[in-house]
Order: sequence, then structure tokens, then C-alpha cells
Amino acid sequence: LGSGMAVGSAGFREASIKLHQTPIQVFNCPSRRTPGIYLGRWNRVTEQPWLASLSMSQGLVKGDYAASSGDALEFDGANMYNPSSYATLDENNWTPTDSCQKTGDRRADRNVKYCQTGIMYYHSKLKVARIEDGTSNTYLVGEKWMPSDGYEGATDYNAPGYTYGDNQSLYTGYDWDNQRVSWNPNAPQPPEFFQPSQDRAGYGAILPEPKFGSAHPGGFNMVFCDGSVRNISYDIDYQAHRTLANRLDGGMTNPDEL
Repeated sequence: LGSGMAVGSAGFREASIKLHQTPIQVFNCPSRRTPGIYLGRWNRVTEQPWLASLSMSQGLVKGDYAASSGDALEFDGANMYNPSSYATLDENNWTPTDSCQKTGDRRADRNVKYCQTGIMYYHSKLKVARIEDGTSNTYLVGEKWMPSDGYEGATDYNAPGYTYGDNQSLYTGYDWDNQRVSWNPNAPQPPEFFQPSQDRAGYGAILPEPKFGSAHPGGFNMVFCDGSVRNISYDIDYQAHRTLANRLDGGMTNPDEL
């Protein structure tokens, strides 16, 4: 929808609205909510500003699943796109994502914190060969955690259940709405902040956004890169969870033994 049309044209806008307001059943977990359009607060939609007002007045389609960005320290598109600082490093003006080891070059090493160890991230184009730990040992997509009092959406930052992890749309791209991570040793938060858990109410807007989880008791469903689907316990060891999220750390946690 909208492919080949001039961004901002009447036809493109019509296609954009249809895309963002057409529920697709497969993207919602029946244990959480039915397919529909839900209120949110999507600010600063530069190329499609009408989506910002629609998110607050009518609602947009939401998803209950998130791609794995490994144990990435940065996992938000706003932090990755920085043309003023990186225009000389890449013709597409986006932050390098493959600088994962320090080399001693201060200019290059400043990008290490942007290393993306998962499967899907900003401008990702991964071939199977780059999943160094093996497809059966690496997360692909899983159920994302949400506050249970936020399923219907909210526009007020201070409303019970408001969540930055579900305030935009199914098609937001590289953002907390559609990306989740495991704990990174350099993160300012403790491992518990990233530990998967069951949805529950009472968090407000200060809740832990980056983690996987679900409405199910006991565990959440995760698709691995080999296409298999496994139920992962909320009690999974945080280091094992990190190893399964990271595609190239050399870890070989057997998910069948969890």
C-alpha cells in the first residue's frame, strides 16, 4: 500500500491510513486482545504527520510480537539515525551497527555501543551465515511484554497502563513497539529490568519496556531462526536468555533443556 506513490500525495495518504487502520489477525495474540485499532500517542511522524493525530483520535493497528535485537545497548531508531554525526561514515547517514569490538581507534570505537547482536534492527540485512551461533540457538521473534491495563491503548502519558512499547503502530519499525532485547552488561539497569515476565497492571509509564513476555502464565512463545516455536519460561536464567538473543557471542544454550 502506497508503494511507488509520492510521499505526501493524496493517494499516498489514503493508502497510508488504510495500511495503519486495517487489523490483521495474525499480529495479535488471542489471549491478549482482538485485532482492531487502538489509541496511542505517536509523536514526530515526520513524513506521515497525519498518523500522529490519527493515533490519538481514532487509533492505529498494534502488534503483540517483537523482533529480537539481541542484547543491543541501543534499540531505538531515534538513537540510530544521526546524519550530522555519521554522514561521513556512511552514505545512507545511519549509525554503523557492525562495530562490536574495540580496535583502539577512538573514532571507530565510539560506535561499539551501537553494536546490534540480534536478528532485526535498524537497516538490518542479515544472511543466515551471519547467525554465527546457529539458527536453532538464536531468537528471531517473540511475544512482547505489556502492562495488562494498557491493552486498549492510551493517549495520556500519565494514564494507568500507558506504555512506550505500544504507543505507535504495527508498522513503526525499529522502535520499542516492535523490538525487544535481553540484558546488556553495560546497561544502567539490572538484569531484572530485561527479564521476561507475564503481563500485569500497575506499572504506569515508568515500566520496563524492553523485555519479552506475554499474557500467558509461566512463559512466553518465541520463534527461533530455524522456524521452530518454543515456550520459554519466565524463570529462564538471564545469561541463558542473553545468549539465545545474541547471534554471535559463541553461546550454545540448548532451548530444549531450559
